[in-house]
Amino acid sequence: MGNFARKIIDAVQHSMLGSLLMRLVWPCGGLIWLVFDNLAPNGLDYSFEGPVLVLLLSSVFLIWLLGTFANRRPRSALSLERVQDEPANGFDAWFELPAGGLRPPPLTRWIVTAIGESPELRRSWIGFGLAMASLTLAFALAVFDSDFWEGIHPALGDPSVRLLPALAFVAIFIGTVIRNWASDQRKSLEPQPVNSSQART
Repeated sequence: MGNFARKIIDAVQHSMLGSLLMRLVWPCGGLIWLVFDNLAPNGLDYSFEGPVLVLLLSSVFLIWLLGTFANRRPRSALSLERVQDEPANGFDAWFELPAGGLRPPPLTRWIVTAIGESPELRRSWIGFGLAMASLTLAFALAVFDSDFWEGIHPALGDPSVRLLPALAFVAIFIGTVIRNWASDQRKSLEPQPVNSSQART
């Protein structure tokens, strides 16, 4: 059972979609919820809130359960030689990379290479500033009351008018999240330096 659980984790890691989904669910999902709940003409229908919450909690439990089973598998000689620390719990098992490194599908590798920053370049503060600015503006458009925005421009006093620019800022924020994900994944695809003790053996 442990080996099967580890194979599932490896498959998700190779696809690279699991890490992207985690970044999009939070905080992107929460930001989209906030914008629609405050600015959409009829708000959000809370009848689906319960099923969504159950789905999220079930997913978290399944992630932990797979990691727990994977941690209990017999350790091979190859895994014992790896420099990564042994996972302490079910969630930590998801940070243990597959043996031999990540091998994503060609399309995923191309996307990551195309939109991700090169590991040789320093991370730009422009991207961080753009992410924070778009997040702040989308949040402000959704949360600040109509009297505040009406003082800036009369048309902004209508929440439905603020919906479109708020969604535009949400889209920009999601774009920065996806680019950061691609940059991190691209870095993980780079050949890792060989440990000196391993090189001697």
